Amino acid sequence: ISVLRGLAAIPLFLLIVEHAWWWALGLAVIAGASDALDGWIARRWSLQSRLGGWLDPLTDKLLVAAAMLGLVVADLLPVWLVVLVLARDAWLLLGSAAYQWKVAPLMAEPSALGKLCTFTQIVLVAAALGTVAEGWPGKDFVAGWSWLVALLTLISGLHYTRIWWARARQAGHPGASS
Repeated sequence: ISVLRGLAAIPLFLLIVEHAWWWALGLAVIAGASDALDGWIARRWSLQSRLGGWLDPLTDKLLVAAAMLGLVVADLLPVWLVVLVLARDAWLLLGSAAYQWKVAPLMAEPSALGKLCTFTQIVLVAAALGTVAEGWPGKDFVAGWSWLVALLTLISGLHYTRIWWARARQAGHPGASS
């Protein structure tokens, strides 16, 4: 399910840049529902795996990035916000790869703060699409919510950095001693 959800990123981007708002909103809702279904199935039948633990958040990041990039191209989200979100995600990917390579195997363990950040990003995408498709919840909501997304993006990026730094120090990695 995660792989199929990830494959929806390119069509989602294209639907947004082509201003096919209802189709884009529908695809985003289906992708979100598949994420919930995927998580429920994994928990219900104890099918959690290391691969799934990595694929699920990577797929979420891919979909959010594709949607946000499309919304920037369509001039519906500010460039600075999308750059911030993409920079945080790149930082997390590079940080997790470095940790995996230099310190120890890393299990993908999204924190509550990280999940909240992703949730607010998804709400922002849905709100922007809903605003252009139906006029609801409106541009003021999207603008205000954008600031919440920016704040949580910064805080969660720092939060993950602090966690990994502490774990590296605990593992005795010399680069994390300061």
